[in-house]
Amino acid sequence: MTGGLETVPFRSGYVRRVRAARPDILEQTACRLFQVSRSALHRLTK
Repeated sequence: MTGGLETVPFRSGYVRRVRAARPDILEQTACRLFQVSRSALHRLTK
């Protein structure tokens, strides 16, 4: 068996949804939990 278990990385949308449901969670904490950079939350989408 080659490779290993790969997981799908979380996106900034997950952080936004968690913070909408739980406003007491800090942005920095949610980003660390999902391993999303904080700058990814503030990028403009085209």
